[in-house]
Amino acid sequence: MSSLFNGPDDARGCFIEFQAGAGGADSANLCATLLGMYTNWGERHGMATELLDTAPFPSPTGGSDLLFRSATLRIDGENAYGWLRRETGVHRRVRISPYDTQKRRQTAFTTVIVTPVIEDDTADWKLDMKDVRIETCRSGGAGGQHVNKTESAVKAIYIPTGEAVRVETTRSQHQNRASALNVLQSKIYARMQKEKAAAAGAIRNSVGDSWGEQIRNYFIDPKQIVKDNRTGFESSQALSILDGSDELDKCLRQAVASLP
Repeated sequence: MSSLFNGPDDARGCFIEFQAGAGGADSANLCATLLGMYTNWGERHGMATELLDTAPFPSPTGGSDLLFRSATLRIDGENAYGWLRRETGVHRRVRISPYDTQKRRQTAFTTVIVTPVIEDDTADWKLDMKDVRIETCRSGGAGGQHVNKTESAVKAIYIPTGEAVRVETTRSQHQNRASALNVLQSKIYARMQKEKAAAAGAIRNSVGDSWGEQIRNYFIDPKQIVKDNRTGFESSQALSILDGSDELDKCLRQAVASLP
């Protein structure tokens, strides 16, 4: 497999951004489920994972189930970006909703965006701080009264385009600022690489060509099926894949092997 990781950024770590789409609590649950899937996958492969930011979604049942409007995860390990860069796109899940009193099947969507970690001088572009505005705000995650009363969360905004990243992973405003700038630089770098490839007439199916493309379906009810829209991969172990098991490895291998 190592011979397939020949992209300029494949060896790098990666940031994964999750954004729940239409579907209310079900999409917020899918957002949390995908976050767990990639976290488990990374840890199973001996990679370091770090949750940088989450935006909670209130549970309609008042329970303790994890629901997120959005989240940002960092994974560092050998070829982390190479393994996961084809995961960019819209993920769709169909299941009987635990939030529906009539127990109907509901469709949920979450957008996933994977970008390489850019922290050194090997990239051909670096973030110019005169183009960045930094805002601080109160941390909204769990952690007790100290966290809630400290303006440690940092939002980094790229002024030319309005792209923004928010990080509140630690109580240190300095550390959160550094993480936010890392994510922002990687996000803009990935977009610029995408635009450069498009200008050069790159094949439409190259990674990241359409961040709004629906790439995979997870059917939970009445039977488990996972279908990848790009590679044709199918599996009857949907829950296992969503848990980040070795069945997900099979799906990722096929995606990487199909890169142009």
